[in-house]
Amino acid sequence: MSISPHIEKTEQEKRRFFCLAAKRYKAECRLYGVKAMIHIENKNDEVFWGKMLHNACPQFKFRFIAASRSVNGNLTAGCSQALNYRPFLDPQLWIAIDSDYRRIQGEADMDAGHFILQTYTYSFENHFCWPANLQRALFEATGQGKRLFDFEVFISRYSHAVWPVFLWLSHMDRTAPELFSHNVFHRQLALPVNGRFLDLNGDAALDLLEERCRKLCKHFDRKFPGTDLSPEKDYLRQLHITRDNAFLFVRGHQLYDCLVQIGEQLQRQIRKSKRPKTRRAVSDRTFESHLLRQVCFGAYPEIDWITEDIRQAAGVQQPPETTSPETTNDKLSK
Repeated sequence: MSISPHIEKTEQEKRRFFCLAAKRYKAECRLYGVKAMIHIENKNDEVFWGKMLHNACPQFKFRFIAASRSVNGNLTAGCSQALNYRPFLDPQLWIAIDSDYRRIQGEADMDAGHFILQTYTYSFENHFCWPANLQRALFEATGQGKRLFDFEVFISRYSHAVWPVFLWLSHMDRTAPELFSHNVFHRQLALPVNGRFLDLNGDAALDLLEERCRKLCKHFDRKFPGTDLSPEKDYLRQLHITRDNAFLFVRGHQLYDCLVQIGEQLQRQIRKSKRPKTRRAVSDRTFESHLLRQVCFGAYPEIDWITEDIRQAAGVQQPPETTSPETTNDKLSK
């Protein structure tokens, strides 16, 4: 369908455009022999959603739509583009998107019953930042374990540091969003991860983060004296968001990029070791490539909820609960 890019489209024209596009995608299911076509946010998301779909429904094939045409004819990616297909989703056409802050903000009908898959974390990158996954990737990349860098310690301190500010962000989002923008919050999370900042499991970088967060919380305490954040804490707890897992709900690619920088700098350090045996243990592949190889299925609720959603959308009966699979290697703790 061709629509002139020079004329403002009516809502009816936009709906008709995406309705016809959705019909074409559904027709392609038979052409490609797949269970469903899935519109994701962009090409990078394939590495995550591919793993999730194979784990949940290995008996089915799926095909991704990484970008599609806008009403102006431009090839367009992103969450907003995927959501344009929302009225036309069914067993043959799904979308898979990052939750961002939509779940916290209570956006309706974002569920597998409406053929919408979501990450349940800020973005798919947060899932790769699970501590056991980071530790595995470090061992595969360097042959070293927690003696080199303990990601569990780093992530725990990181989560505890950002949690008080995250409470303020969630509170402001629902009461006065103009007073605390997401961009201000994200700027607090930018960390230096070179040189001395890597020593002692990133101790100096985390000290800096904690100091920033303390100052910002003091600012809000002065500006809004007597504010009770306990209802916000209770609300977030219902969503399984706490100080221990807050790292799953901050901007994913920002945390992910920071952790990849740490891993790849550690890999370079070990490659320069004076001990030949230590140098030989270093992988030819990057830390990031090892990190993207796996996610920790069964390790925490958010990853399990995605699996359940995929099976629901696919019309597959949920299996009985089983013991969570082992996600760590004894060597990682050495």
